[in-house]
Amino acid sequence: MIPLDINALSVTTAVTVCAVALGLPLVMGTRVSVGTRRAQVSLVLLSGAWVCAMAATGMSQHWLAVAALAMVSLASHQMLQALSGWLGPRPGQWPMVAAGVALPLGYLFNFDDVVVRNAWTLAWAVVQCFVLVCAALLGQHREQTLRWRVLLAMCFTAYALLALMHLAATVLPAASVLSLQPGPFASRWGQLVAQTVFVLMAMAVLVAWRREAEAALEALANSDSLTGLPNRRGWLHGARPLLAQARRNGWPTMVMMIDLDFFKKINDEHGHQMGDRALALLGRCMRACLRESDLAGRFGGEEFVVLMPQTNQRVAELMDARLRAYLREHSREQLGLDLNFSSGLAPCDFRSEEPLRQALLAADKAMYQAKADGRGHMHSDFNDLR
Repeated sequence: MIPLDINALSVTTAVTVCAVALGLPLVMGTRVSVGTRRAQVSLVLLSGAWVCAMAATGMSQHWLAVAALAMVSLASHQMLQALSGWLGPRPGQWPMVAAGVALPLGYLFNFDDVVVRNAWTLAWAVVQCFVLVCAALLGQHREQTLRWRVLLAMCFTAYALLALMHLAATVLPAASVLSLQPGPFASRWGQLVAQTVFVLMAMAVLVAWRREAEAALEALANSDSLTGLPNRRGWLHGARPLLAQARRNGWPTMVMMIDLDFFKKINDEHGHQMGDRALALLGRCMRACLRESDLAGRFGGEEFVVLMPQTNQRVAELMDARLRAYLREHSREQLGLDLNFSSGLAPCDFRSEEPLRQALLAADKAMYQAKADGRGHMHSDFNDLR
């Protein structure tokens, strides 16, 4: 077996860690989310900690070692914040803060006692690692693939196990049979593990960033930038599961089509910028007036659509009246205009093969009838739906 020179291995590990940490921002670019930025900072801090640990010799050992541990603590905190940005609020915020403060301070105040110093450092490093493992795997999370989270958790677990083994070698004389030094990266195998885990950690960050970028592109493709509502594609995509749930539960479900009245006149008399402001205001009013269970979207031009599960005709009419009054009030305040709309209402008949398509056609026909009858009101061609 080829012997591993500890000094050459240390230099190789430092070069690899720094290259990976500095190369990630170049690959990802500058337009990244806060979570991805914090992950980048975390890896840069870890590479800085490695360089400081390597340089901690002679008279400078004391403060460089403290600086390295402080960087490790900051890196762990930044990675926890990155996971919060990717997955939503994460557990372990206070234990991470406590470990981040205790790790460098305990090393500093126990510097003269090698056993206590190393035991303190390794114990708090284990706490940080397992907080990150829990943060990656536990708690509520947004739509993110499990694979990169498992890989990241495995990386933190490997670091924690390595630290635990060296903690045993530090405080238990019988553990000396492991041939481990007190510092977790003072052995050849420790450095090999550290180098491998760091590269795998960077791969997990890259996968998380890619998944986040894909989700952002998907959201962009499914949303209307002017109103903030789903566009036609996004609305149809969101309507399918709501409709399936309503069918399973036997809920009465309504579709309402909305057309902003005299929109061409607004553009001609006040300019297209005022027309855009009117559409954006209607989008805000819909978000403010509709229920969380309702799905509103912009179908194109000045046409909007709303899917309303668990709704009969009477409830839909009340919602229409509330939205109409809200729009009129805020259009006067914000635009100096009296905005109104024509709307058509139709039920989803789950006995048909294509209930959504038929409801959309019926609601659209009813809306045009409302416009033909003088605008500014709702039209429906059925009496009531229980």
